[in-house]
Amino acid sequence: MKKFLVVGITAAALYGTPALAADLPTKAPVYKAAPTAAPMFNWTGCYIGANTGYAWADKTINETTVNGSPDIFNRGSQTDRGWVYGGQIGCDYQ
Repeated sequence: MKKFLVVGITAAALYGTPALAADLPTKAPVYKAAPTAAPMFNWTGCYIGANTGYAWADKTINETTVNGSPDIFNRGSQTDRGWVYGGQIGCDYQ
């Protein structure tokens, strides 16, 4: 019981205090944003691209029971291999 009381008082002391850091007065000068200049580059233009890849998968199945029945055997292997490819073309205007 005393532990709960100590934990409760500690939690109230830590979480019950207000945060005063945001309320401090500042005497620093107010800075204005720099004037925006023309951008050095833009994203306007057309593009074309391609991509490719290769994927493979090897799986060996070695189960001696299916649904608790030891007289059914399920063994084998599965292999998948193949290429994947694609492309893109388009234009952007900023």
